[in-house]
Amino acid sequence: MGRQIDLVLPLKVQRVKASDKIEATRGKVALRYGPLVYNIEQVDQDITKALGPSSPLATEWRQDLLGGVLVIKGQFADGSPMMAIPNYARTNRDPAPPPQPKPQAPPAGAAPGQAQRPAPRPPTSIVWIKEA
Repeated sequence: MGRQIDLVLPLKVQRVKASDKIEATRGKVALRYGPLVYNIEQVDQDITKALGPSSPLATEWRQDLLGGVLVIKGQFADGSPMMAIPNYARTNRDPAPPPQPKPQAPPAGAAPGQAQRPAPRPPTSIVWIKEA
C-alpha cells in the first residue's frame, strides 16, 4: 500500500516525411511529438515559409496559450521563428469567418440544383510544412 511507480518516457520531436507519390505533400514534413501531430497557424507566422531541414526543434510548455499547451518551437529556413501547436487545439484563435454569401442562381442551361459555390477560404492552419 502507498506504493507509487513513476514512468518517464523520453520523447523527441519527429519530422514525418510525406510520400513523394502524393503531389500535394511532396517535399513537406509534419511534426509529431509522441502520439500528437502538430499544426502551424497563420495567427503565429507565415505558413507558406519552408522549415529548415536541420532546424533544431524543441518543446516548450505555454501556460498562457489556449489554457496551456506544449508547443514545438524551431526556425524557418529564413531564420524567422516557427511555432507549432497540437492539432487538437488548432483554429481556436482565428477570427470568426466572414459570413458566406448565399449561392447564386445556377447559370442558364445548368442542371437543377447546381448553384455556384463561393471559393473556399485560404487555409489558416496546416499540418504539412514545406521543407527547404
